[in-house]
Amino acid sequence: MERPKRVLIVEDERPVQQLLSKLLRRMNLEYDLAGNGEEAMKKLDSSPGLYRIMIVDLLLPKLTGWDLLDYVRQNPLFEQMKTIILTGANTSEQETEKLSGSCDAVVQKGEFTIESFEQTLRGLMAD
Repeated sequence: MERPKRVLIVEDERPVQQLLSKLLRRMNLEYDLAGNGEEAMKKLDSSPGLYRIMIVDLLLPKLTGWDLLDYVRQNPLFEQMKTIILTGANTSEQETEKLSGSCDAVVQKGEFTIESFEQTLRGLMAD
């Protein structure tokens, strides 16, 4: 069975959604958008196994990225899905440590470059 190649973008900022969408199209990857954590959870629950990678912001309306990440990590249906945290939030040392144990990559929006993000995506797709 072929592994899924679809990506779920969980981001509430429209410009960031557009940038990520453009990048994924350029990489010939299919994707879906969720504007908040609740919407993402519904997409995940309705199609377990559909997404290979989830790109998620930590600061989201309705259900935070932290809560979504906890939900995904506690659910065996999503254990094969890779997670990239894309955030503009300043995380404490304790939060950074928690993230490093529960996601596959952390990218700060202020340090974001197309090239490095594309490299991260390609690496996770190859795993």
